[in-house]
Amino acid sequence: MPKINWQAIADSASNADIVTYVISRVGNLTKVAELCHVAPSTVHYWRLKGRVPAEHVVALESASGVPRNVIRPDLFE
Repeated sequence: MPKINWQAIADSASNADIVTYVISRVGNLTKVAELCHVAPSTVHYWRLKGRVPAEHVVALESASGVPRNVIRPDLFE
């Protein structure tokens, strides 16, 4: 399996695309909601805004394999 160039993804994708990708890697919007103990509508809002709250980044990194600095580059440079 080829190594994923996360930096290239972070540089070329919109924040909303990255959040959508994280959701797909976890499974679906409902699974992310369960993992983060929030309503599915909250996760949908994150996708629309293109921003995951800081308190959920580490859990999503573990579940999706997407590095935290790609999920929230403003927090983890």
